[in-house]
Amino acid sequence: MSDQDPTPPESSPRRFRLLRNLGKGITLLRNVVLNFLFLAVVLLVLVATFSGDDVKPVPGNAVLVINPAGSLVEQATFDDPLLDLLFGSNVPIETSINDVLNAIAYAGTDDRIQLVILDFSRLFDVDIAESERIQNALIELKESGMEIWAHATSYTQGTYLLAMAADRVLMDPMGDLVFSGVTSSTMYYKDLLDKLNISVAVYAEGEFKTAVEPYTRTDMSEAAESVNTDLVDSLWTRMKQRVASIRNIDEDQLNNYSTALHDLVRSHEAGFADLAVQYGFVDALVTKPELDDEYRERLDSSLRPITFYDYLPHVPSPRQFGKPKLAVVVIQGEILGIQTQITGQSSSWVKLIEKVRKDDSFQALVLRVNSPGGSVIASEDIRRALEDYKETERPLVASFGGTAASGGYWVALPADQIYASPTTLTGSVGVFGLYPNLDDALGEIGVTNDVIRTTPYGLSSSLIVKPTDETHSLRTLMVKRYYDQFVELVAIARDKPIEYIETLAQGRVWLGTDALESGLIDELGEIEAAIAKAAELAGLTEYDVEYVQQSSALLSPLDSFASELRAAFVDFLLPIDAIGRHLNREIEYLRDPSNVYARCSSCTLKVSH
Repeated sequence: MSDQDPTPPESSPRRFRLLRNLGKGITLLRNVVLNFLFLAVVLLVLVATFSGDDVKPVPGNAVLVINPAGSLVEQATFDDPLLDLLFGSNVPIETSINDVLNAIAYAGTDDRIQLVILDFSRLFDVDIAESERIQNALIELKESGMEIWAHATSYTQGTYLLAMAADRVLMDPMGDLVFSGVTSSTMYYKDLLDKLNISVAVYAEGEFKTAVEPYTRTDMSEAAESVNTDLVDSLWTRMKQRVASIRNIDEDQLNNYSTALHDLVRSHEAGFADLAVQYGFVDALVTKPELDDEYRERLDSSLRPITFYDYLPHVPSPRQFGKPKLAVVVIQGEILGIQTQITGQSSSWVKLIEKVRKDDSFQALVLRVNSPGGSVIASEDIRRALEDYKETERPLVASFGGTAASGGYWVALPADQIYASPTTLTGSVGVFGLYPNLDDALGEIGVTNDVIRTTPYGLSSSLIVKPTDETHSLRTLMVKRYYDQFVELVAIARDKPIEYIETLAQGRVWLGTDALESGLIDELGEIEAAIAKAAELAGLTEYDVEYVQQSSALLSPLDSFASELRAAFVDFLLPIDAIGRHLNREIEYLRDPSNVYARCSSCTLKVSH
């Protein structure tokens, strides 16, 4: 026999070549990504350096097309020209509702504007409170003598609620209008978690604190169904009354149209669009080219359009510099102790409140809240910062947007006065804890844990080690204590007996009208009323209103760019992926270190589509 080494099997060189090719591929990918980021940063600098003020002039005879896009928010989180360059669009993901309201108000005093046309086709996520603010602004604009038309290929319920305030509501002959009502839909994960062998320990205080149900049930509990039914019925009634009043339509007619549209279309030879005209929801059917011809024929052939975004640079700031200042701090989105793309970091808001506290030029503070809550600890951080502000003996007034519930209500407790809109979802005084565990799931694939503890509470926050009975008991007590603290804080702030607040608590969500009746808030009114109240408490008749925001200088340019790029990719790639976005939101808020939440899960009622 030969003493030579045996010949290596043929498969060995192939494996080595495969590994080498894989390594080359990874290196190439890394270089491409790094080069892209470098190029992006260079472009960012170039755009910032060389982009001049390319402001389009307002024509002498102009038609203002109010066409906001994306989500309406209290404060837009970013606006970067580099994203416009990268994605070929100047449409932001978010539009400030204050920009829309300011443009509407200024158009009424601008002699160049002869007609306003509403186009809300690119707008989504509009709640009832926001739509009513815009409706009221449009009604005021009409009363000033401005003619307003609205046009769409089709109207969703949300866009129609905005457009119906126009003098003429127009629609394409091929369009449709469907009233979808108000819905409450919850995604449940219990069966999925069971299939994956993932356990979730839940601890909830409050009969109606149903935020834990998606992890423990496959459908709504009786308590959740009861409160959600009351909410959707009340909001739907409010919406129908609003439509009937503004369009001068009998409410029974609206009920018939919204519930029997299929039968109506079948029994009438008219199409969807014709039926909307017959029922008085739409005034006429015209195409977009016909619309352009009509306003020029009826008003002035020299009329030229200017879009909302091109008009914005011409809208004067509502600020009144040189006069005593009132501060507005906006809390929107989930309240957590960490920063994500869809949640807010409590420390950022605390810094803004501290900034107002330390600046004596601010005579009062208005806290604008549009949040379903979040972390108990993060909410308490904000409340304490507001208590520190109160020690300066300057007024504090809270204003609630579409939602100010659970942690969103918690943060507003120090306010001297609380304002809410009639359709605000508020209350939800309750607390829950949520602790997922992967021990059994890991065991299925052969991964086990063996633990030595010096106390029964060792590794109590671990995702991969089962908690002890003592840890379960401690968590139950912790959630109960947080709940009792929440109830006590509400009782003290609202000057009510704890026993009475208990009847309003239990995690139940209330509409603004009910919250006023029960004493959870002081007045019904929008933020303008809250600002006026803050000025009154400060003894001011003339004042400047400043929305206090975090300076972008606090972030490095690269961090800021990376954050914005990620947000742009998410909204660009997943505009219709409702499941992905919903799961992402659930994962984000579960990342809070404390794992104890004052968050409203019933505050996601759908009214826009």
